[in-house]
Amino acid sequence: MGTRTEVIETYNGWSPPAIVRSVIDRLLASVPSHFLTGLRSVVLTNGSGLNHDRRRKFTKWRRRKVREAAALGLYHHSTKGQQAWVEIFVDNILTSSDSVCLHLAPLADLTFGGVLFHEIGHHVHATRVPEFREKEDVADKSADRLLREHMWRRHWFVMGFLWPVVRLMTWRRAR
Repeated sequence: MGTRTEVIETYNGWSPPAIVRSVIDRLLASVPSHFLTGLRSVVLTNGSGLNHDRRRKFTKWRRRKVREAAALGLYHHSTKGQQAWVEIFVDNILTSSDSVCLHLAPLADLTFGGVLFHEIGHHVHATRVPEFREKEDVADKSADRLLREHMWRRHWFVMGFLWPVVRLMTWRRAR
């Protein structure tokens, strides 16, 4: 088995609400350990604090070029000298959602879980279950499964009410 995936916070000129770290820890704890094997860390940072080169850099998303500074999260593949890692842009996630989502645990888990589990889906696709389809579709499928399992296990008492909200968020993300 691999080592435990650590959560690293590196913010530049910005500080998030204190609850963000506990939400990420709670979400990571619900992921089966074999999916996290080879994933060194989850780095929480702010997109507005990236250096000049990173702000101008592009990444591919569904055959389109998107600026890294505008992304919600990135998966960095393993290289010869380092294991794979995930980068989450907390400020971009918070600006794209309501501030009330952080005060209610199920909504906070939905907000951050969609992004975190999507990036973990890229890791699963790269290391465990390669599929020959669009990478974003495969990551979305893994994210939906991990998020659904987490929500039913952790917040079963509100899922009857939240399930339509989850479907709406999935539809909105697909648009």
